[in-house]
Amino acid sequence: MKFKIRKSIYPELHVNPLHLPTGMGMPSAVSYELCFCTSYLIYMFFFLMGRSFYPIPDMLLKLVVVLCGGVAVVGELLSYKHSFKETFFLLLCLFLAEMMNLRMGFTMLLHFLMIYCGRKISVRKIASMTVGISCFCMLFTIASAFAGIIPNYVAEFVQHGELRRREYVGFRFALYPSMILYNIISMDLYIHRKDLTIRRCIFWAICCYIMYHWTSSRLSFFLAIFVIAAFMILRKWPNFLKYMPITQGLMLFSFILCPAFSFWMTLHYSNMNKFMRELNEILEKRLELGYNAFQQYEINLFGQDIVYIGNGLNAEGKSPVGIYNYVDCFYENVLLRYGMLFFVLVILFFTSCVFIAWRKKDYHMMGLLAVLAVHGMIDDLVLQIYNNTLWFVIGSYLFTSADPDPKPVGEVVHDFLHPFFRRREIRITGKKKIRSEYSGIRFKL
Repeated sequence: MKFKIRKSIYPELHVNPLHLPTGMGMPSAVSYELCFCTSYLIYMFFFLMGRSFYPIPDMLLKLVVVLCGGVAVVGELLSYKHSFKETFFLLLCLFLAEMMNLRMGFTMLLHFLMIYCGRKISVRKIASMTVGISCFCMLFTIASAFAGIIPNYVAEFVQHGELRRREYVGFRFALYPSMILYNIISMDLYIHRKDLTIRRCIFWAICCYIMYHWTSSRLSFFLAIFVIAAFMILRKWPNFLKYMPITQGLMLFSFILCPAFSFWMTLHYSNMNKFMRELNEILEKRLELGYNAFQQYEINLFGQDIVYIGNGLNAEGKSPVGIYNYVDCFYENVLLRYGMLFFVLVILFFTSCVFIAWRKKDYHMMGLLAVLAVHGMIDDLVLQIYNNTLWFVIGSYLFTSADPDPKPVGEVVHDFLHPFFRRREIRITGKKKIRSEYSGIRFKL
């Protein structure tokens, strides 16, 4: 056996099965991941249940913010030192978190703190946690509503001469459960994108239809069905998008085209135009409400305080008092409330993520991000991370020194030939051992 000190020339052979960032020792890495997962699961549970009619006081939510933020920060302190890129991302997240704190309250501070602290965790692992905790909270709330433990409000209204009925199924707003279900479906499909089965797709399609029957939320239903169909196509033909350059171009610039189209349609809205008037009715007066908001409020660099009145109910089941003026478009809402700087940063982040997914040939993630861009034209619920797990892609793709989501190739086995060397993996192709390495010491067998 010959030993030779040599730098590895096969970095692709070293894959971290736990998806822990390179440069961390095992104890600190495990402590960091444990702290983040604990804080994230607590955060998701309380904020998802806070959307229901279970009484969760604001003071308790603030304590949850302090607890989860503290645990996440402890995990950061246990991890290795930050690079310049990660420090820069930290400053950006602190700025964006403060903007959300000023406009939406103290409980929104955790939004970008979680995104920052989760940058070194595999997106698949965060998606798995999201699916589990979201399913539990959603099913528990719906079961409680049908069991009579919490109220299940029903709203009936006439639209285009048709009577529509919406059940809140235990939530304070009828669109909350449908948005949570869409997030669950998209994350579950992404986790199982390599071994996707027709049975799984049919199951989620049935769940979508049942939720649509209850809540009459068309947007989430049609987007979920589209995502299921797209994932099935990519499962059958993985390189399907490679031969569609125009579609790829539209997807790459979706976070620029969708806001531009939304702003143009809103600012050019006129009640005298028959097409605009009919389109406004189809979109449930979103164009008119957006146009009125731009007429009433100015676009500022750092945003402004805006009081929106929507259809959501409070903890007592009462509707807000006042004239309905809620702007559902994510882009318009962010631009007016949080300001131009916040808006530009978010657009740059997501556009960069789409390009990175395209470069990595991760067409599944690229498609989910493009659908998110379209979703934001009509619904602003994608702003919260408990409704939209794709926020974590920003930190994972843009601001980590090592890829936390490496592509597994071949079989990975563990080797413990020497207790004093850091454990690495041996990759095997067929029956031939290619290489094994410990802490920079290369040896030939």
